[in-house]
Amino acid sequence: MAERRASAWLGGRQTFPIAREVEIVVAPGGDPPDWVRKSWVGLRLPVIGDVHKMEIHDITTAPRSRLGWFLARLLKRLVPARGYQINAAQAVEILERSKPEAAKWWRENTPHILDGRTNIMFHEWACRPVAPNLPQGANDEGPG
Repeated sequence: MAERRASAWLGGRQTFPIAREVEIVVAPGGDPPDWVRKSWVGLRLPVIGDVHKMEIHDITTAPRSRLGWFLARLLKRLVPARGYQINAAQAVEILERSKPEAAKWWRENTPHILDGRTNIMFHEWACRPVAPNLPQGANDEGPG
């Protein structure tokens, strides 16, 4: 993955993004088997944006269409949560490097989310934001 070094000048100060990765520090919740959930611990995963508030559903029984999500919301089967969105396919690729059996479980049981367009959510309580590698002097006062 290419390192991103985005910056912006705001009020004479150069600012950098806060976190582009999280480290999984606790086995995340959800319906995968316990050994699969524990396999994420210690991995660093790239995040999409900051913490999000969203409504979620268990991964293996989640609706697969917009109509399905609408009905799940209507029938109050979604649960409010806070967490980080992570591309599912990219997360499983990273998991493959250290826990190939767990990655195999994801490929066999959730192939519908590994299309490269689907994100999964890791609860905020299971993650530790990792500060980006900033250049020396980052966030110092800008010129004049």
